[in-house]
Amino acid sequence: MSASAAERRELRELERSQHWFIPERKRSSLYEDVTIDVQPSVHRHTRFGYPIAFPNGRPSFWDDSTAIQSSDWYAFRDPGGLWERTFFQTGSTHEREIENDLQVARDNNLFDAVSKEWVDFLSAQLLPISLTEYGLVAPQSAALRPALGDAIANCLGYSAGYKLRQAQALVLYGGELEREIPGFSTADGKRRFLEDPEWQPTRRYLERLASITDWAETIVAANICFEPLIGSLLRREVLIRLAGSYGDATTPTLGQVAQAEWGWVRDWSVALVRFILNDTTYSEANTQKVQEWLEDWGTMAREAIDALEPVFSSIDPAYSETRQRLNQDHADLLQECGLKSSEVTV
Repeated sequence: MSASAAERRELRELERSQHWFIPERKRSSLYEDVTIDVQPSVHRHTRFGYPIAFPNGRPSFWDDSTAIQSSDWYAFRDPGGLWERTFFQTGSTHEREIENDLQVARDNNLFDAVSKEWVDFLSAQLLPISLTEYGLVAPQSAALRPALGDAIANCLGYSAGYKLRQAQALVLYGGELEREIPGFSTADGKRRFLEDPEWQPTRRYLERLASITDWAETIVAANICFEPLIGSLLRREVLIRLAGSYGDATTPTLGQVAQAEWGWVRDWSVALVRFILNDTTYSEANTQKVQEWLEDWGTMAREAIDALEPVFSSIDPAYSETRQRLNQDHADLLQECGLKSSEVTV
């Protein structure tokens, strides 16, 4: 190795060892290098306040942007270590999977095998499912701005990005089905989402979610209450489990990639709740506040999933088993968070 190459390597090693933060392991990961300490904080980086403020005098970030308190917001880490490059690589991989499956279906006339009952169902409900996914984009996008910690803001931003990709994928898929299946049309989907009584509790949930300003409450409402129940019902139980039983070989792929993305969201959301509940100073107060949010948003989630039963039980002969599966999964998630499953009955 030449002297200049050795010097460059030594410089890189030196740069990676100079941190404001404490790495999770002996050496920092690439995820930590590009994420931690990107967001400024008066508690870590500046002594004289933020150099930029809003017109009303509010600083760039403010501690009361959430009712939750932390001894050190910067100590949180995404267990999946997602950052910009891996986010786009994953999204590109998922889009290629969808396109490849569509091409196989075209080449082998697999759309001809889809039952008329399922075609009618997708015509009516594919767009409402897409709009439900889209309804989670704005709340998480808004929550990332005031989030008190760069790793948390990172997670919120990429979660919103995944929701947008999923919503758009379903809309584009509807267009593909219109070209491949005679009589298929999603034209009535928007009206159904806006007017059908079965979808209104879901709409109310999403509209209320978009109106709250506490970013930590947004995470609990979206990822601890809504997604494990309503989200999993739509993606896993409908788009994956049911689709295959009606001869649909392509719709499950959209559900599978969406569930894979939800798996990452689930993991970081559970990790954040555990981080909040186990804070060395604020554990008791944080636990009480999270419990209040769970009871509040859990009630709305139960109302939404109950209202959707007529829509999905008509094509799911084992809908009661589906509900039991969702309830058990939610109980498991709450247990992972460090909460008793009996505290929220959904």
